Amino acid sequence: MSYPIKALMCCLVALLLSGCAADSERMLGKARTPVAVSEVQVLMQPPSVAYEAIAQIKVRVQEGFDQQARLKNTIAVLIAKAAKLGANGVIVAGTKEFNAAYNRISTGTAFTEGASFTLSPSAFSRVKLSATAIYLAP
Repeated sequence: MSYPIKALMCCLVALLLSGCAADSERMLGKARTPVAVSEVQVLMQPPSVAYEAIAQIKVRVQEGFDQQARLKNTIAVLIAKAAKLGANGVIVAGTKEFNAAYNRISTGTAFTEGASFTLSPSAFSRVKLSATAIYLAP
């Protein structure tokens, strides 16, 4: 195989692989000035006070030794993305789905998105956790 064809094939494979693991952000409002990660509050349900929704963020599950570590590392990525958008809070959604997917992958049973997984770290890259990046008035 000639060098240009090899280079093209490598680029195509890289493009395909990056598309499978892509995180996503869907803007719901206007981005604000970025804030420090330490300023972002993690909420598991919408606050009782008024807030402004900035974006819906989805990230693939991050590496970790166990289920808690994976969840903690994934939430850290959500927080970092929210901070870049100027959000001072994230409402984490889908933790029940995350836990169910984790248990299915860990035991090697079928996962609900139409794919069957075995006990493999690469299976976690298909699981995503979502959050709504929000701005809470001080």
